[in-house]
Amino acid sequence: MQKVWIIIITFLLLSFSAISCAEANKKEVVTAFFVKEGGKQTQSFSLQISKTNAERQQGLMNVKSMPSTSGMLFIFPDEKIRYFWMKNTFISLDIIFLDKNFKVIGIAPRTRTLSEKSISVFRPSKYVVELNAGITEKLGIKEGSTLKVLKELPEAIE
Repeated sequence: MQKVWIIIITFLLLSFSAISCAEANKKEVVTAFFVKEGGKQTQSFSLQISKTNAERQQGLMNVKSMPSTSGMLFIFPDEKIRYFWMKNTFISLDIIFLDKNFKVIGIAPRTRTLSEKSISVFRPSKYVVELNAGITEKLGIKEGSTLKVLKELPEAIE
């Protein structure tokens, strides 16, 4: 009987550990869209939140494909000039730089995959969105457009 209890307790502990690990690895996602000058809205995007240094450094590295309605939203603790690269990034991206008010201040379109060249718009940004290459052109997202996020964002973590 004691062996049965040990097996049951071990099973329960392992189950709770697996659930905790799965929850810890769950990626936070927000829904957002762009409002273009003139007030017209784009389609909605599911943006994975990247708020820690580790998440920001990883970005979309090693991703082989991404749905056209998905992307990543990088949240930084402050507004300053940002630099990105495409090291180990297998899909071309449009990188959209936003100020603290979510206004688009610059776009690096159709980035070259696997490149270690620095990418920047050389203007201070607090947020950066990565979408599949060509989306900004297709939807008319330009400097002056604004990102609208449909829930409160978490703070960046250093």
